[in-house]
Amino acid sequence: MGYMQRLAALFELTRAEEEERFSPAAYDLSTDEATRVAAVFAEYDKNSDGIVDEEELGELLGALGGGEKLADDEIKLAMKMLDSNGRGTVNLEEFTAWFTGGCPLPGRAASLLEAEEAEAEEEEAAAAATGAMEAMLLVEAANAELLAEAAVAAEASRLAAAEGDGALLVEAAEAKGRGLLAEAAEAEAGVREIVDTDVYTDWG
Repeated sequence: MGYMQRLAALFELTRAEEEERFSPAAYDLSTDEATRVAAVFAEYDKNSDGIVDEEELGELLGALGGGEKLADDEIKLAMKMLDSNGRGTVNLEEFTAWFTGGCPLPGRAASLLEAEEAEAEEEEAAAAATGAMEAMLLVEAANAELLAEAAVAAEASRLAAAEGDGALLVEAAEAKGRGLLAEAAEAEAGVREIVDTDVYTDWG
């Protein structure tokens, strides 16, 4: 679900909750599930007035039916079926009740919801992959810096030995180099563990 779709869905949900006292919990819907249902509704609420008229309902049902256009009498029958308050239109709660409680187009609404869920899972997986890549790049950058410092320390120890500055200077420089290398290895192992646990495990 794209940003604009989510925004439109949240707008529909908020208005329905405030004006119609719509409660997704009454239909055992989580926030994400209610948002996906509202996104379908919002797509066909062309003028964003919170209701779907017969023309908009015909387009919506046609989309749920795989692009099959419904006859006018079928649309009118569907309107009577969905329009529980008798206003001649369908609001979000009426649509939700139909969508989640056995719609008159068997399997179509369910398949659409499954497609929406699959799209959401793909977006989450893509975000996780991006996060993992960023984490690994940070590890590599940090390791490069630490390895450079370790190389400087090693060179200092070599020069100290060559210039006769004493064993203590050599030992201190080499100890610093070993410490930096150990720090780099520990940092990399820590981040790899986080990435493996939080990202790749989810993919499995």
